[in-house]
Amino acid sequence: MKTNTYVEYAGKIRAKQHVEIRARVEGYLEKMYFDEGGYVKKNALLFSIDPKLYRARVEKAKAQLNKNQALKQKAERDLQRIRPLYEQNAASQLNLDNAVAAFEAAQAEVIMSEADLAQAKIALSYTEVGRQFQASSARVPPI
Repeated sequence: MKTNTYVEYAGKIRAKQHVEIRARVEGYLEKMYFDEGGYVKKNALLFSIDPKLYRARVEKAKAQLNKNQALKQKAERDLQRIRPLYEQNAASQLNLDNAVAAFEAAQAEVIMSEADLAQAKIALSYTEVGRQFQASSARVPPI
């Protein structure tokens, strides 16, 4: 008679490489695009965070940029009007200085608005979280 012998051992298995992936922005988890323990291909989308708030911030930054560009154009036109008047002694040095300062401030506002728009677009791009290498997922910790 043939018998089978079974032996049990306690042990632990550890992954060769452990990587934590965290979102760079806050928000509600909209969808997970992988199964726990499943294989994840390189550059695959892992999960997405609700982008509504971040899209709204992009739109707000675009509107602010448009507003500041319009103010810059007005300041530039005002400066172009004041310069000839100043040269004809029909406007004071103070008027010219104010027009120059307003134009330079408007230029700075446009630059700041462009930077705000770039930041808003970056934050929006962070609502989709992907993996940069191939691996298998073991578990998803609670968020």
